[in-house]
Amino acid sequence: MFNKKWTTVYCTVDRDQLFRLQALLNTEGIEFRTAAPNQTRGVISVRTPAVQRNETGMLWELLVKEEEVEHARAIVRNL
Repeated sequence: MFNKKWTTVYCTVDRDQLFRLQALLNTEGIEFRTAAPNQTRGVISVRTPAVQRNETGMLWELLVKEEEVEHARAIVRNL
């Protein structure tokens, strides 16, 4: 999905918890990306705008650079 330099450190369906963790990483100066690997639900070949998509239960992944993995995991453990 992304360049192999990025590693998933956290997965959740709770967007509020994801946003809290993003804020903590941002405060610590850790660069991150988010991904929603299961966002293509429904009929194949039909693109639904994000506004109309039901995001309940949507899986979100938080990725950080490989050199920041240990620091990010320590923050996740203290969440």
